[in-house]
Amino acid sequence: MERLSSKALRDVMIAKCFGVTDLASRAGLTPVIVSKLLKSDSTCRLPTLSKLAKALQVDATKLLVNSN
Repeated sequence: MERLSSKALRDVMIAKCFGVTDLASRAGLTPVIVSKLLKSDSTCRLPTLSKLAKALQVDATKLLVNSN
C-alpha cells in the first residue's frame, strides 16, 4: 500500500481541469472512491495509484505523500 497525498491529487486534478466524475471515469474507478481519496491522505493499493496516475498523465510518485 502506498500513501496517497490528497493535496497532490487535488492539485493535479485542478491543473488538468478534472472533476471527480471525470477522473473516476478515466481511471475506471467510482466517484465515491475518488472523493474518499480527496478527503485526506490515505493509503491506496498500487493498482489504484497506477490508474490515477495514468488517467492524470503524471508519474505516480507525484501523487505520493512527501514526493513533491
